[in-house]
Amino acid sequence: MNKLDEFIKEEGNVFPGKTYVEELLKPVFNDQRDYLFHVMFDIHRAHVIMLSEQKIISVEEAKVMLDGINKVAKTDTASLCYEPQFEDLFFMMEAKIGDVIGEELAGKIHIARSRNDMGVAMYRLVLREHLLTTLGNSYQLSEALLDLSEMHIETYMTGYTHTQPAQPTTLGHYLLAVYDVLQRDIKRLWSAFETVNQSPLGAAALTTTGFPICRDRTCGLLGFDRVIENSYDSIAGADYILETSTSLMTLMVNTGRWIQDFLQHVTREFGSFIVADPYVQISSIMPQKRNPVSIEHSRSIASSAYGDALAAMNMIHNTPFGDIVVQLSKLLRLNLLVLSVT
Repeated sequence: MNKLDEFIKEEGNVFPGKTYVEELLKPVFNDQRDYLFHVMFDIHRAHVIMLSEQKIISVEEAKVMLDGINKVAKTDTASLCYEPQFEDLFFMMEAKIGDVIGEELAGKIHIARSRNDMGVAMYRLVLREHLLTTLGNSYQLSEALLDLSEMHIETYMTGYTHTQPAQPTTLGHYLLAVYDVLQRDIKRLWSAFETVNQSPLGAAALTTTGFPICRDRTCGLLGFDRVIENSYDSIAGADYILETSTSLMTLMVNTGRWIQDFLQHVTREFGSFIVADPYVQISSIMPQKRNPVSIEHSRSIASSAYGDALAAMNMIHNTPFGDIVVQLSKLLRLNLLVLSVT
């Protein structure tokens, strides 16, 4: 057997090839399972309700569909693994719903809908959740900064310019400066949320559908602020990812700067701050040391989050204006990293 024959035997001669499965389809499936599962079923429910109200399907059919959707939605996601007969998680779940209510009725759930508009809607719903969580944590951080500022109105400290001692100031003055920057970061996050929280549903693959659907109804049921008017923009536009990335990048850069300050202030030479015992580690060979690992990890996580956001932006750069493959899971992981810092 020559090398080509060995390669074909190893990879297979029908789709999907072994390498394609291991390096792409399995990781993509796992990302869909981990990040998109629950919102997929929210979209199923909203779409079926709309189809019923528009009399595209009967009320009786809708009841059976919703019952099947709710049953499959209870699936333990930890039990889900990639299976080659299904292209992705969506088709696997469609098949499972079909097992419960029958393939013909399950197929009707997909009336007037494409994976394109459904996929973008899922991305937007998940990004919306993470943005709100990040905003919530940012507000908590804001409150902590205000409380500390009030406590340290008369706690005098050295103010630095060019990393050199410059003028006397107070810790409260310094912390309020951090607070003010954070408030602008919060405004940028809300701006990103406004861009994200718009519904692409009803655009179908690209040019809508001939069925008499109601885009406003699915928009309202899923809590979107408005419908994206242009169906091409609904599918092709990726600036909601870009704006989310840039707002998080700015947040992480600004956060990283004062974290770096904190690392200087906790050194023995500076001696301005002391990290509480639960958040330091000792050296394996120098037990007298109090290593500020909590601050060090915060700095590292902020840098990692910034890098993931930049990677998400670079993946969109120079892609065609249309339905594209974008590794949104990188951006979702970025949000999780941000939560670790804030």
